[in-house]
Amino acid sequence: FVAPRRWQEMMKVLSILEERSLRSIGLFSMGVGIVLLWLLR
Repeated sequence: FVAPRRWQEMMKVLSILEERSLRSIGLFSMGVGIVLLWLLR
């Protein structure tokens, strides 16, 4: 990747998060992606 140090730091943070928080972040990001696709269509 372009910034391996930053990627590594992000993975450390994600491993600390609870499963519920991680699922919420995933759901939110999918929702944002769907809205962006709908707007750009």
